[in-house]
Amino acid sequence: MSRGSAGRRRAARAPRPCVPLLLALVLTACAGPGAVPPAAGTPPAPAGGAPAAATAPAPTAPPQRPPLRATYVAPVAVMAPLWMAKEGGFFERYNVPVEMGHIQANAAVAALLAGEVDLLEISGPPVLSAALQGADIGFIAGALNKMIFSVQVAPDVHSPQDLKGKLFGTDRPGTPVAFGTEVALQRLGLQPTDVQLLNIGSSDQLLAALLSGQLAAAVLAPPASFTADDAGYHQLINLYDVPYQNVGFAGRPSALPPLEASLVPFLRAVRDGIDLYNDDKALAVKVIQQYTDENDPMVLDKTYEFYKAAGFNRSLDVSEAGIQSILGFLAQTVPAAQDAQPGQFFDDRYVRQLQ
Repeated sequence: MSRGSAGRRRAARAPRPCVPLLLALVLTACAGPGAVPPAAGTPPAPAGGAPAAATAPAPTAPPQRPPLRATYVAPVAVMAPLWMAKEGGFFERYNVPVEMGHIQANAAVAALLAGEVDLLEISGPPVLSAALQGADIGFIAGALNKMIFSVQVAPDVHSPQDLKGKLFGTDRPGTPVAFGTEVALQRLGLQPTDVQLLNIGSSDQLLAALLSGQLAAAVLAPPASFTADDAGYHQLINLYDVPYQNVGFAGRPSALPPLEASLVPFLRAVRDGIDLYNDDKALAVKVIQQYTDENDPMVLDKTYEFYKAAGFNRSLDVSEAGIQSILGFLAQTVPAAQDAQPGQFFDDRYVRQLQ
């Protein structure tokens, strides 16, 4: 074999330069001094210098809001706006953490002032009584701006004159029942001295005393008033048209600023709870049964219909006329009430943000 043939075979077997490496060297040379060749496996830039597709941003987490401790003061259906907001899942919908609880009415204001709770679902007289004595308390919203009391009387009572000299059940001074009793006596044309006022306690205690024959009359709210009526203790008059700040949401004004991010979403949830009450009777009746332990279908039906007709206050505004009415009642025992103005007892800035 000739040397020329062997040389050609060695040349044929010589390794050829790697094409990608040569391409990288050419690109580097074209890019100029200091350019860095692309790493192996790096896709080439789009033609014409077009930017690469942007990566989609990660979903934004909902804002973390301060938790609220909201408490209702009685297991009666007038507290349904808070219950419906909870059971309808509206606190979760508006991303506001709410710890809901129940506390006895006679301990509720003290618990709020001690910082044990943030908001109370409560009616006007206890709030105004405490505020007039210098307590740090006031309403931020109202949920029912009508009185719900009626005067239920023994079967032998047919007129106001039949009540003279007889026992009329009431509650301690400054309570909603005491206020209702005073209004009822005025409506009946009676003076407190015309009857024997007996401080019994709340509606449940008054109902028991009435049904046992201890009382001739008492001011009751549903469902106690329905139970009394069914037992023959009929309604003499009702007070449904009296201006009154019934249940609303009260807090400590000095403690509200750190909670502000949660207050408007909380009120939105309550408003949706009121809508749900009106729109879904079956669920509302179930919720009333759950929180009141009332199992009589007739009482549950009457209770639901009563509050639907009374009209929970979807706008959540506080009743200035209702507060003024309560101030007139309290002025008899609390001198500071005589010159007080309704605007001292509520802050509507959060309700205004719902509009």
